[in-house]
Amino acid sequence: MSMDLERTIAAIQWRLGLPCQEGKHEEDWEILEDWLRAEPGRLEAVTLKMARPLMEILQWGLSAESTKESLASSWSDLKRFLQSRRELPNWMIRNAAEYIQDNFQDNSQSESQGSALSEPDPPVVKDRVSAAPEGSDVSNPETTLPAVEATMKQEPPTPVDNQEESGAPTVPVGANAEPEPATPTLTAAPASTEEVVTPTPDSNSQSLSTQWRWLPVPPNSPDNHEESYQTALSAPGGMKLIGARVRGKKHKHEGTNCDDWFEFDVAGKWTIIAVSDGAGSKIFSRIGAKESCRTALSELKNSLAEHELKDRKNWSGDTFERDKTTGVFKADDLERVQQALHNAMTKAYEAIEKKAQDLAKSSPHKEFLGREVAVDDLSGTLLLAVHTIVEHDGADRSVVFTCQIGDGMLAAVSSSGGLMLLGIPDSGEFAGQTEFLTSKKKLEKTSLVGRTFAFSGPLEALMVMTDGVADDYFPNDPGMLWLYGDLAINGVLNLSGSQKPLSGSELARTLDDIRAKLAETKLPTIDAVEDAQLAVPFAMITDAEVSPNVSIRSIETYADKLGLKPEEVAKSKPLLIVGSYGEPMCDPAIADPQNKEEVLRVWLDSYQVRGSFDDRTLVVLHREVAS
Repeated sequence: MSMDLERTIAAIQWRLGLPCQEGKHEEDWEILEDWLRAEPGRLEAVTLKMARPLMEILQWGLSAESTKESLASSWSDLKRFLQSRRELPNWMIRNAAEYIQDNFQDNSQSESQGSALSEPDPPVVKDRVSAAPEGSDVSNPETTLPAVEATMKQEPPTPVDNQEESGAPTVPVGANAEPEPATPTLTAAPASTEEVVTPTPDSNSQSLSTQWRWLPVPPNSPDNHEESYQTALSAPGGMKLIGARVRGKKHKHEGTNCDDWFEFDVAGKWTIIAVSDGAGSKIFSRIGAKESCRTALSELKNSLAEHELKDRKNWSGDTFERDKTTGVFKADDLERVQQALHNAMTKAYEAIEKKAQDLAKSSPHKEFLGREVAVDDLSGTLLLAVHTIVEHDGADRSVVFTCQIGDGMLAAVSSSGGLMLLGIPDSGEFAGQTEFLTSKKKLEKTSLVGRTFAFSGPLEALMVMTDGVADDYFPNDPGMLWLYGDLAINGVLNLSGSQKPLSGSELARTLDDIRAKLAETKLPTIDAVEDAQLAVPFAMITDAEVSPNVSIRSIETYADKLGLKPEEVAKSKPLLIVGSYGEPMCDPAIADPQNKEEVLRVWLDSYQVRGSFDDRTLVVLHREVAS
């Protein structure tokens, strides 16, 4: 092999989906891969070298004895990254705990024989086939721990009082609320410094998915969830509501239940959404997720069905002013909505508590669990959003309120492409942890006030999701714009002009807009975009003998070919429209292109991100365009 250092670095960066200089990276990687596989031990040696900086940072975090000043800031960055993921830190920590358990000796033995922990073996995954990441060899029960993705930073969102002139939404995000001490301070992070982990197809995408198997859920497990679920609903103001949830790859591989649940409905002039992610470590958390969503939805319908917001000449940040001490909205009609959300959270907890009491008397549940069911066994997150439309300056304007306990994300995209995050994921004391609805302290008034957000502006899409989706688009600003872009170019959302053929003046205007935008890019014509081969095949993980193929498009790949940033493309409706042209994502027998909830379900079940194994649930409220 003959390859200089810079080409070698660039090839590895390309393989890991990281920014790199231009070059023939695919060809270079093939050379490197052949060399890595030519002799036993080479791959392990290389990955151990790559893991060394990570090991130093982790050692500093565990002992804080290193003298390297740079490790302090590196640890802060790494901790934020690990908190945004779930499977990776859980996997790493479990490996460490198992090693400690296998090698731990008491003080007397250690003094006489030496410490068993002084010279650790190379990190390997023993019998972790079910947790193996994409790219690892699941046929080998002792697979070398892969190199970890690059560390990234994300700060919580900044509440913005009025961004209408710039095209972003008006968002008084709890601006005057006094959150509890554990709530992070709201500070902005420049989008230009962030690196987003998004679904990026690569040359090995199709083969990677075949390393995962599909196993059914044990039939003797009580209250099993369906493999997947999707539904749709027309909402007030000409809006469309679609939602889907799918069993994660890890759950499929292990034959365990999906823990997610969602519910939505319309009551009067309000659209109501509830999403929950059951705690993965709790065997009956899916029951709590279902119970909390259904109860919260029912409570919000009862509270808001007859409620209408008052007419106002002006909707701005001042409209949503709160009392600085109590967090109560000064406008009674707005405070009623906040109270409805908080009451729904409380009622959801009470429903879980009652459900646990009922299940404690159930013989099948006790037999399966090995003891009586407790409230903690039904732990899960809960994300609530309510939406209505008001009139402002002769035009429709959306008003959204949200409340969140646990991880996941809620985000609004304005009609001009502005992004506002409407929640702060709760993080526990350790990486990969989150808070749950069953943590009663989260139901205290001050806690709920700090978790209540509001949006006012021209809305294009409201997205509510579990961490199985949110973590794949970390950091969420601008990641949620990337998510919106992916939904658009994969045909999940109808955009005006995305469903050909059009006719007359509408067709002419749409094509003129598209041509004008493309002229400023590296793909200057519609034909150039259609020839760019944006769609990459992935094999779905199903119970079928032959896995069906799905062609997924990535806003990151599309933007790269255009010579733009993904968020720039996501803000441009003409570029999204032309990016969706071509063959549908999958065969109509798998998902009818006209049934967007089916398309959403297949997309959730198919796109791939390294290190992403969790259940995925996404609900989208958006402006519907007739196809």
